[in-house]
Amino acid sequence: MELGSVQDSTHPAGGSIIVSGSEGDLIEKVEYRYLDEPKPTAPLPAVTMDAPFVNSLGMKFVSVPGTDILICIHETRRTDYSAFADAVPGVDMTWKNLVVEGKPLVQDDDHPVVGVSWEDASAFCAWLSQKEGRTYRLPTDAEWNRAVVFDVDDPSSTSDTAIAEKLKEQFPWGDASEEDSSKYANYHHSPDGYIDTAPVMSFLPNHLGIYDLGGNAWELCGRNDNELHLRGCGYRNFGGFRRSTTKSSVDADFRIPSPGDNTRGAPGFRCVVEISAEVIANAKSAKPSSTPSPKTPEPAVPPTTPPPAPKDDVAQRLAQLAAQFQEAYDRDILPGHQVAVDDLDQKYLAAIARAMNSATKGAKLAEAVQLRDESTRVKDKKPLPETDPDDLPKSLKNLRTTYREALGKLEAERNTNAKPYYDRYDALLNAYQTELTQQRRLDDAVRVKTVRAELAKARSSFSVAPPSPQ
Repeated sequence: MELGSVQDSTHPAGGSIIVSGSEGDLIEKVEYRYLDEPKPTAPLPAVTMDAPFVNSLGMKFVSVPGTDILICIHETRRTDYSAFADAVPGVDMTWKNLVVEGKPLVQDDDHPVVGVSWEDASAFCAWLSQKEGRTYRLPTDAEWNRAVVFDVDDPSSTSDTAIAEKLKEQFPWGDASEEDSSKYANYHHSPDGYIDTAPVMSFLPNHLGIYDLGGNAWELCGRNDNELHLRGCGYRNFGGFRRSTTKSSVDADFRIPSPGDNTRGAPGFRCVVEISAEVIANAKSAKPSSTPSPKTPEPAVPPTTPPPAPKDDVAQRLAQLAAQFQEAYDRDILPGHQVAVDDLDQKYLAAIARAMNSATKGAKLAEAVQLRDESTRVKDKKPLPETDPDDLPKSLKNLRTTYREALGKLEAERNTNAKPYYDRYDALLNAYQTELTQQRRLDDAVRVKTVRAELAKARSSFSVAPPSPQ
C-alpha cells in the first residue's frame, strides 16, 4: 500500500484497520472501528486446560466460566505483536525500544509487549480477526473479573455485581499465602530475579490455567461505561496494587507513564476470542482436566528453578548492566525522592482542604467540586495533568502552579543525585560497545549503541534537566 492512501478493510471481527498518511510522510495512524459481528470460518473444538485452543501465532486460550469467550492464558508477547507490526504499515513503534523512567527496558521476544495504547491493542485484535476469521478483542472488566476470581460455586448463575463484590478481598494468587505471592507473579521487589518484565508464563497459573493476571504488565481492557481501564498492575507495583480489583483509568492513546508516575507502567494486553454456545457445551462435556486442583497448581517454572537466561550473551549482559543500575537507583535515589514527593503531596492536600473550606463557605459549588476531585486524584496517586483547562478555578490553578514548581525542584534534585549513576551506567555500556567492536561483532555493538542512544534520549527529556557539573 502506498503512502498517502487510506485502506478501510472490513474484516470478520467487526472492525476496520485504517492506515492513513500524506504522500512523502510516514503513516500516522492505525485505527479500529466496530462494524458488524463476524461469522467464524470454522467451529472451535472443545477447549480444556489440558487442550487449549492454539491460534496461528501460537497463542493459547482457555474458557472462562460464565462467559462466551476464551481468554489467552498469557499476555500478548513481543513476538505476537511483531507479526502485526510487520504486516500493517504505520504501527507506532514505541514498544520496540522502550524507555521507562530514563532506563531502557531490556526484553526478549517471549516477554509481554508493553508501551502499546488501547488503540494499538484494538488494531492488533482487528488484524488478527481479519487474519483468522474469528472475533478477537480485548476483555471487558466483567470478563477480567471472572478470569481472576476464585471460590465461586456456580459462575454461570452468579451476577457480575456479585463477582466484583467477591473480588474485593481477593488476590490473583487465590488462597495461597501472601508469602507465596512471588511464586504467582512478577511484582516489584519480589525475589524472582527479574528487575523488569519477565517471560510470560514464568510463574504459577491460577485455577483456570491463566498466567500473570497480577504483576508483570498492566493490561488494557475494553471500554466500560465509556472508560478505559488497565488491570492487574505491573512489575513496578507491590502492596495494595496486588489486589484482584486493581484498575487504573487511561486515555485511548496512553503508551508510557509520564516522569514521576510510579504507579502505572507501560501497558500491555491479552486477547480474548468470542465463542459459540456449541463450544461452551462441548467444553462442559469434555473429559475433565487432569491438571491438579486450584489449590496446588503445577508451576510453569518450579519455584526452585532460577529464571531462564536471556537467549543470547548480549541480551544477558545488557540485562545484567540494567539490573545493576536499577538496584543502585532504587537503593540510593528513589527512596529519598519518594519521601519528599509524599511530603509535598500531603502539603498539597492540606492547601486544597483550606481552599475547599473557603469555597464551600462562599457557596461556590463548581469550585468546591473541582477541589474535591483534585483531592481524590492526589489520594489515588494519579499524576497531575500536564495542562490545565481554561475553566479551571483560579484557586486550583494557583495551587497547581505552586505544586508543579515544587515538584520540579524535587525532580531536579533527584536528577542531580542520579547523574553519577547514569554516567556510570553509560560508561559500562560504552566499554561493552568498544569490546564488541574490537571483536568485530559489529551488529551486536550497534545493539549496545542503540541502548545508549535511548538512554541519552531519556535523560534529555527529563522534565527538569540535571545541572551540568562545575
